[in-house]
Amino acid sequence: FAKGSDYLLASCSESEIRVWPTDPNILAEQICPKLKRNMTRDEWKKYVGNTEEIDYESSCQNLPISER
Repeated sequence: FAKGSDYLLASCSESEIRVWPTDPNILAEQICPKLKRNMTRDEWKKYVGNTEEIDYESSCQNLPISER
């Protein structure tokens, strides 16, 4: 990590370097075009947190919300 950086870089096996965005907006720009829908409330609860503590929200504004 570097102060002010929007990415996490890691050196992996066999000289491989991996790069992950740490800025949510950059991450959304990369992931949302690959998705077909937003998370369901059950997925939100499983991967993000309890909806009583972290309100459910649409992660990708242009995608539908599915309850399945």
